[in-house]
Amino acid sequence: MYYQIMQPELSLIIGEGSESAREVAVDSMRFTIGRSPDNDLVITDSNLSRRHALVECFDGIAQVSDCGSRNGTQLNSVAVTGAAVLSDGDVITLGGSTEITVRIGARASAGSRTKSSAVAAASAGVSERRAKPARKIAKRARVKKDRTSQQVPPPRIGQIEDSDWASSHGWLSAPVIAACSVVVILLIVVVLIIFMRKGSADVTKVDRRPRATSSESTAGQTTSEDNQASQQSTLDAGTSNGNATASGNTASLDQVESAAGQVMLRISSDDRPYSFSEKALHDISQRIEEYRALPSTRDAILAMQRGGNAVATQARREGLEPGLVVYTGLLMTDGGRSGRDPVAAAREMIPNLLALRATFGSGDADSSLIVLAAYKEGGVGTKQSHPLLEKMRRLVKNPLVQRNIWYLHERGGLSEDAYNFVVRFIALGAIAQNPRQFGVAADPLTF
Repeated sequence: MYYQIMQPELSLIIGEGSESAREVAVDSMRFTIGRSPDNDLVITDSNLSRRHALVECFDGIAQVSDCGSRNGTQLNSVAVTGAAVLSDGDVITLGGSTEITVRIGARASAGSRTKSSAVAAASAGVSERRAKPARKIAKRARVKKDRTSQQVPPPRIGQIEDSDWASSHGWLSAPVIAACSVVVILLIVVVLIIFMRKGSADVTKVDRRPRATSSESTAGQTTSEDNQASQQSTLDAGTSNGNATASGNTASLDQVESAAGQVMLRISSDDRPYSFSEKALHDISQRIEEYRALPSTRDAILAMQRGGNAVATQARREGLEPGLVVYTGLLMTDGGRSGRDPVAAAREMIPNLLALRATFGSGDADSSLIVLAAYKEGGVGTKQSHPLLEKMRRLVKNPLVQRNIWYLHERGGLSEDAYNFVVRFIALGAIAQNPRQFGVAADPLTF
């Protein structure tokens, strides 16, 4: 006994009724239509998307769905928003310009099969409905179409216009998204539990270190006080020459730079920060180390503390920065080594500083240092004939950058004596404004 298994035969006619009409057989369960060459049916119409529509055949039913195209798909002039069942004679309109007529018939499968083959096909899950005549299939399709008004429920949320993306991301289904969400939530819960347990463990920790008894605490306090007294005795013993050995270590360049910067502020009429080169800081540091080791440095600072306020008042009255005059007094006594009174030396320098200020002008830090260098280079001189002024006119092309003693010294425009004179001034000023920082047992000079 023989059985003949019938399959729906579906074909699409593009441009039916025209001379260029062509018929294409739908020979796969998923039949794509669009402009892209990888479609089963390629239509070169600019109104179509690269993958515009999809025709599917299963269980004897044929249906069409839009693949998120830009201009949409219609079935019998009704927009396709989901999947619409196809019947013989239906007209599919793609992009509003291309019409395709649907033809559904029946064809016999290749060859005949024996009863045993039919039984095997049935056991493989093939429905007996495939063996029904094609017209019954078409009739049932029309009934189903009438019940659903040719429409299937709206498309899934998140459907986008680009059909290529939709077809290439089909794996991103709702079950997959739900499963991923559950996994993420579980991971968050596990992490929170771990942190909560760790926090509770930290809270319940107990300090198991033995506590000192009252007698031990008293003994420890006594020992600490004895140590402090011993350290103070050592400090006092080390300052027999006026300098504290507790600060016997060489001052760092950071300390030197900070102290020298404060000196620049005290001899300047503005508050701009001052920047030193590495070489300048090393030179200043060497002079600080030299002066901090001398007992005369402390004596000179103490002497200036007694008469410094009067000198500062006179400097302000003359229009000079007090720091420039006070530190110059220390410089003129070479940090007290000359034996002169620094207060008297400062008073004597006020007229010279005023005359040089009139020659070299300005009251910024660089000009104050140039005034000192000019005094060492050629005395007071005049505005027309001072030797340093002549060198500056020859070497300085950009006053904003080059009008300073560091540039002049590098270019040979300043003698070593004048350069060292200025470096010693900065070093003594750095010590005087905070003596104990550099191991000198004296209070800071204030004015």
